[in-house]
Amino acid sequence: MKPIAIALFTTLASPALSQGACPAEIPFPDPCIVGNWIGDNTAVIRIQAAIDSMPLPDAERTVIMGMSPVLGMTVFDDGLYATLPFHTDMEVITVTEEDTVTVDMNLAIGTQVGFIWGDGTNLHFCTTGDSFVALQVDAESTLGGSSSTMITPGGMGGFTPVITYQCSGNSWTYQVQLPPPIGTVDYNLERFSEARFPEEFRALLDDRFGIE
Repeated sequence: MKPIAIALFTTLASPALSQGACPAEIPFPDPCIVGNWIGDNTAVIRIQAAIDSMPLPDAERTVIMGMSPVLGMTVFDDGLYATLPFHTDMEVITVTEEDTVTVDMNLAIGTQVGFIWGDGTNLHFCTTGDSFVALQVDAESTLGGSSSTMITPGGMGGFTPVITYQCSGNSWTYQVQLPPPIGTVDYNLERFSEARFPEEFRALLDDRFGIE
């Protein structure tokens, strides 16, 4: 259960976490995706379905997902993108005749910066520098055992998923194709105006990354 959840959690906020370094020459983006975007994805649904599909003989399992997080991204004319900070959590409770084990996972991802472009069908990301990514995993057993681990995931071991997309007007959707048992995670974004951009996010970009 834990490896699947960790791999999936690291792709929740942005598939850019699974991409490599930027090429020497970066294509300009599809003009449709330039702007400010906000939305969500189906990752929570896919995680729960994947965990529920795993056999668990002689035990009862409950998966409690936190509130579905809001995703935010801005894309500039040259393809430079930045994401809003992100947080999500999950609790998995496994009950057997002898024990109850509770595993809490909390993922925090700082603002990401990189480049994005599309070739008409597929969407591509690359990263410029590091961003804060930390997964806190706490496990507790009613028999007295407990553990706590802080993990800083480095993507999915070099795996680069295929990402297809559609953009028209104020709607942008893309599909991150992950291997079974996860499958395709759908991202659904809507354009929003500069006036609605949080001032604190703009200040963060200016101070940390020199984006104006």
